[in-house]
Amino acid sequence: MTAGLGIDRIIDLILEIIYLFKFWIVLDEYQRGVVLTWGKRRNWCVQRWIFRRKSPTLGPGFHLLLPFGVEEVLVDNVVPSDLPDLEIEMTLKCGTPLYIVFSALWAITDIEKFKIEVEDADTVLTNVQGMVQEYLFQFTWEELLEMRKEGIGDRRQGLPWKLRTHCNQETRKWGAELTDFYIQSFIRPDLRSGVIKVL
Repeated sequence: MTAGLGIDRIIDLILEIIYLFKFWIVLDEYQRGVVLTWGKRRNWCVQRWIFRRKSPTLGPGFHLLLPFGVEEVLVDNVVPSDLPDLEIEMTLKCGTPLYIVFSALWAITDIEKFKIEVEDADTVLTNVQGMVQEYLFQFTWEELLEMRKEGIGDRRQGLPWKLRTHCNQETRKWGAELTDFYIQSFIRPDLRSGVIKVL
């Protein structure tokens, strides 16, 4: 048994040495990356023995890197992903209680901002819940019903479109964007009359 453990350690050591000499990376079509040189965004690279200014972002394909851990690549998926269902219980401007369940598709639009200036995706996406609540609070129930009627003929006048546009004003600052927005439940609980009105 001890001989087997020793071989595993030797194999791990060989793989770590090979990894130190690795001077390339391959990104898939759905990935983008940011190159850090000694912990900072890469601004220069060697092309034909001449230093040239180069963007730190990488697209899909084969890319050369400086070995020995000098350059590191932060990679992420940039195709739209599903934002899990979020629930909000709130009171509108007119005092009407409101319960809303929504979901969205989101995507990374600026890999450099998203990977370097934001701690993680959850930080960006959980703020969407507060943005939706902030937007809805400025309306009364009657105004939301009117918005629903306007959105039936023209989707750009509808509430999901307006919520997406409002949220994207903030999320774009962090390099992400809501590509689509879905309202699954939009309920007004009315305890006095014992009915539930659904938008």
